[in-house]
Amino acid sequence: MDTMQTSRLLAVCDLLAEPATLLEPGEVARTGAEHIARLAGTELGIVIIDGPGGLVTGAYPRAIGRKASLALLEVSAGHRAGHVMDASWLDGAVHTDEGVRAVHFEAAGRFRGVVAAVSPISGGFTALEEWLVIVSARRFAAQLELIALHQDRLAEAQIVSDVESASEMQRSLLPQAESSGHVDIAGIVRPARIVAGDLYDWRVSAQRTIAAIADVSGKGSAAAMMMGSVRAAFQHTRGSDSPTRILTEVGSELWPVLDRTSRIVTMAAATYRPAEGSLRVASAGHSPVIVKQAGNTRSIAPTGVPFGVPGPGPEDRSFEFAGEDLVVLASDGLVEQTSENGDQFGIDRLLEAVSRSSGSSHEVARSLIDAVDSHGGPSPQQDDQTVLVLRANAAAS
Repeated sequence: MDTMQTSRLLAVCDLLAEPATLLEPGEVARTGAEHIARLAGTELGIVIIDGPGGLVTGAYPRAIGRKASLALLEVSAGHRAGHVMDASWLDGAVHTDEGVRAVHFEAAGRFRGVVAAVSPISGGFTALEEWLVIVSARRFAAQLELIALHQDRLAEAQIVSDVESASEMQRSLLPQAESSGHVDIAGIVRPARIVAGDLYDWRVSAQRTIAAIADVSGKGSAAAMMMGSVRAAFQHTRGSDSPTRILTEVGSELWPVLDRTSRIVTMAAATYRPAEGSLRVASAGHSPVIVKQAGNTRSIAPTGVPFGVPGPGPEDRSFEFAGEDLVVLASDGLVEQTSENGDQFGIDRLLEAVSRSSGSSHEVARSLIDAVDSHGGPSPQQDDQTVLVLRANAAAS
C-alpha cells in the first residue's frame, strides 16, 4: 500500500474513533461533505440527508455538478432503478458512472441519505477510494443514530419533567393535615405512577367539617386530568351540607365529561357537625368507608352507583360522633394491594388495622399505609393508594 493510501486509511480510522457529538443533521451534512473530500482526495464531496427536518445537503466545494446531484437526488428519493444515469447497485455502492460513487444509508427509521464523491482522476476510483465512501456513509448513519437517540432522550426527559411538575402541582392542591378546635383531619395520596387519579379534600369551619375522597377509573396522566375536574366540582358545592347533596351536585357536573370519555368516578363524602355530635356519610360506589366508635369498627357499604353509571343515587347514613371516634375514607388501592403470593390485603385486614390504630389522624393514616406495605412486601404498587382520616377532637367535645 503506498503512502497516500496509508494516509487515507489512517484518516478513516481517526474518523471512526471520533466521538459523534453533532446534534443537527445539517451539521452532519456539511462536515460529512468535507470529510469525503479530504479522505477520498476528491474535488467534490456530497451528503444528502432526508429526515424529519426536511432535505439538507452538504457539499465541498459548494458547486455541485449537475450529473452528481441528479444521481444523488434520484437515489435519495428511493428510485434505485431506471436512473437517467443508468446507475446500478453493487456491494452497497451506487455506480452512477466512472467518476461518481454514491452510497445510500438509513438511520433510526427517520433519516435516510446519500454520501457521494466525484473523482478527479479520469481512470475512476480505486478500491480503497470506494471503500472510503462506503465507510463514510456508515459513519454518518451512526452519527444520525446518535442524534435520533439524543432527540428521543430529550423528548422523554421533557415528558418526565412535565409530569413531575404536574405531580408537584397536584400535591400542592391537596390540603395539609390540621387539628383545629373540634376536628383532627389528615390525608395521604400515593400515586401508582407519578400523578394520581385519586383525590381527597376537605373544608373545615366552626360549624362543620366536610371531607371527601374520589377515585377516577384508570391511572396516570389521563386520570389525573379528570381528577382536576372532580376537585373543581367539589369546590363548587360550598353551599351544601348533606353528603348526598354534595355527591349529587358533583355527579351532575361531571356527567357530560364522563359520558364522552367512558370513565367512571367513585366518591364518598362525610359531614361532621360538632355541636350536634353527628356524622353523616354517603358513598357513590366508593369503598372502603370505615367508622370507628368506642372500639367498634365497621365498613359502610355504598348506597349509590359510581358517577358515569346509570343507577340509584347515594343516601346519607347518620351516626353519633364524638370523643375519639374517627372515620376513614380510603381508595380501593389499599384493599386490592397484593402480597408476593397474590393475596389481596382485603377489607378485613384494613378493618383490623383501623381497629388497632391510635394517635393523631396523620399517624392513623400513616399506620394504614404501613400495614398495606408490610402485606405487599416486594410486590409493586398496583393502584393509587389514598386514605383520609377524620377524628373528633376529644378536647373540644
